[in-house]
Amino acid sequence: MRSPSWCTQLGTLMQPATKAFVRFAIDGDESTNHLYRQHVSWQRLLANVEAFIAAGGNAEWDFIVFEHNEHQVDQMRALAERMGFTKFNAKKTARFVDKQRGVVKASVPVKN
Repeated sequence: MRSPSWCTQLGTLMQPATKAFVRFAIDGDESTNHLYRQHVSWQRLLANVEAFIAAGGNAEWDFIVFEHNEHQVDQMRALAERMGFTKFNAKKTARFVDKQRGVVKASVPVKN
């Protein structure tokens, strides 16, 4: 994961902000984000987002809705607004659904 100083530089370089954006994929708060976004430091993530936005960067938040985080959508949308994100996109996924049987797959291989 990059550093806040790197994110500050990126936000400064991506001007005018109306022409470019960074989409941050954040799927919950500190208690749930790590369940899908592995090896992410919550505090470092927040520091990077804050640095990017403070430098004038245009940030969008993509939130994949899972059973373990669906109760957090409104809370995370409010956090996105407070932090200065320009968009919050809550997305449902069919990635873990067996389309032939219409049920959630028992296990999904994870690539390291």
